[in-house]
Amino acid sequence: TAEVRELAEVTGAIPNRVTSLAYDPGGNLLYYTVDNGNFRTLMSLDLATGAPRQLLKSARIGDLAFDRSDGSLWGLRYNNGFVMLVNLPAPFTEWRQVHVFPYGESAFDLDVSPDGSLLSMSVAGPDPTSGAQRMVVRVLRREALLAGDATPLREFDSGVAVPESFVFSEDGRYLFGSSFYTGVSNIFRFDIESGDIEAMSNAEVGYFRPVPVGDDRLLAFRYTATGFIPSEIPRKTYQDVSAIEFLGARLVEKYPVLTEWQVDLPALRSTNPSPEKLGAYRPLAELGLEAIYPSIEGYKGEWAGGVHARFSDPVGFDYALISASYSTGQDLPSDERLHLMGQLRHGMWKVTGKYNAGDFYDLFGPTERAREGYSLRVDYERPTVFEPPRTVYLLGHLAHYGGLDVLPDFQNVQSPERLTAAGLEMVSRHPRRSVGAVDDEKGYLWSVAGQGSLADGELTLGLTGRLDLGVQLPWSHTSLWLRNGAGVRNGDRSNPLANLYLGGFGNNYVDNGEVKRYRDLLAMPGFDLNALGGQSFVKSTVEINLPPLRFENLGAPGLYPSWLRSSVFASALMLDPAEGRYRTSAGNVGVQFDVQWSVLHRLPMTLSFGVARGLGGRGLGQTEWLLSLKVL
Repeated sequence: TAEVRELAEVTGAIPNRVTSLAYDPGGNLLYYTVDNGNFRTLMSLDLATGAPRQLLKSARIGDLAFDRSDGSLWGLRYNNGFVMLVNLPAPFTEWRQVHVFPYGESAFDLDVSPDGSLLSMSVAGPDPTSGAQRMVVRVLRREALLAGDATPLREFDSGVAVPESFVFSEDGRYLFGSSFYTGVSNIFRFDIESGDIEAMSNAEVGYFRPVPVGDDRLLAFRYTATGFIPSEIPRKTYQDVSAIEFLGARLVEKYPVLTEWQVDLPALRSTNPSPEKLGAYRPLAELGLEAIYPSIEGYKGEWAGGVHARFSDPVGFDYALISASYSTGQDLPSDERLHLMGQLRHGMWKVTGKYNAGDFYDLFGPTERAREGYSLRVDYERPTVFEPPRTVYLLGHLAHYGGLDVLPDFQNVQSPERLTAAGLEMVSRHPRRSVGAVDDEKGYLWSVAGQGSLADGELTLGLTGRLDLGVQLPWSHTSLWLRNGAGVRNGDRSNPLANLYLGGFGNNYVDNGEVKRYRDLLAMPGFDLNALGGQSFVKSTVEINLPPLRFENLGAPGLYPSWLRSSVFASALMLDPAEGRYRTSAGNVGVQFDVQWSVLHRLPMTLSFGVARGLGGRGLGQTEWLLSLKVL
């Protein structure tokens, strides 16, 4: 009937196959995996009630197959570069290792015969004699496997053509699967007893994932330009299937000299192989120079030339950065012309030290990150939940500043000369998007953050929180978001640390931060940066994201636009809502357009332009224009 019934939502789906599936016909239960891009959690679904249940969390087990003979599950587990065949007896709360494949061999597409006596799987790996890549379908005896003997009962070699989705027939005599053996994905039948291989289709564009239906038919996916279409094909064999002709093969046949056009690359042959080290890997001890290059930075409207170096360990766990530059501009005092920055990242910790530190993107204002004076900051970032797309992070920092002229977070607010600050934040995200989307279309984000600052003997404390909620609208790739936030700080109102400041888009003309900066809690397009201040605030933003406009034939291969997305937003802000004397209301309406560009074939950049009109705010509202290029 072509009707589709949604059984359960798969979080962390994988392309094309979505999840690993196994079906228990006796119990009418479906077994599947979620978080497939992470550590894979095993789930079950009661098809009668529709109730899902978690069985094994972060089990790393996929390619599920149900064994009708004893009600157990078989699967393939991946860990430390090895593939393991495992068995999960009911009630599926634990697994046992049956066989570990040699390093370099990858097994997939597991299936169990209806009587449970045989297992089949596709295996890719190097040939033991020649070393060339080899693709085979193996059939193994279940009892022998459980006894530790993984010698194949039968092995079907498909050369370099990948054998996919092979499953047993109901009588266990045949295996049906697909392979690009002829250049197009066709369905093949392997006779387990005789070893014969026979073609079951002669497709022009391809059949995939066959399932036996009755004694005379196969259900398979047929490839079309609009997607995979379930189709029935008769269970009969073909003798006249031949490989399609490739243009490359035709050229070689006509010009045999092409086979001699081999490029010798002696530079790729290492004459000094890396020595092997045994023992614990300590990233800090393995830090080495990765890159060093000249750099320019911006500082208080001046530019500075210098050098930037990056160090990292070979695996990429830890890194260190060092930057040094010097300004020759006569408008700067002599003690502000030298700019230094050092940063070390180790595990979940990051330590950063600065002295009159500049920033490259300050050259393209209006947002300035450079600060006068010195600072030492320690950051901590720990994922407490990491089940993409759902994540929860704990963030913390402790910093000390000296010689400041403006606040570290607010460039237009004067600061005490010395300042110690600390903060702790919990951030939870669960964004969702459909296939083909260019932005999050539904989900939520919430965060709670506490701050504390100490300057001139006065301690100020603050608390901020936000809650973003998004829903899909009926039109394709269209969403509605409600973004809410609030904040409060204590202390004397005349103390700049006792206030929060809002205003501006926040994007520079050339930038490397988030493109949609108007979503930030302290952003307020239509007002100057940090123009709106108070000891407390409540803010709400309504945002509508419209479907993207895609470009197909615009630009050149080295530079072309991929899509344009547009967003319309409106915000309402109340400063000091509980203080009648200081209470201030403000609002804005705006629009932003983002065009993604592909540079040099594969490097993404985003060009943004927009406008916002500020309303109220004691007459501070104005029209603010946005033009920003996010690089790389």
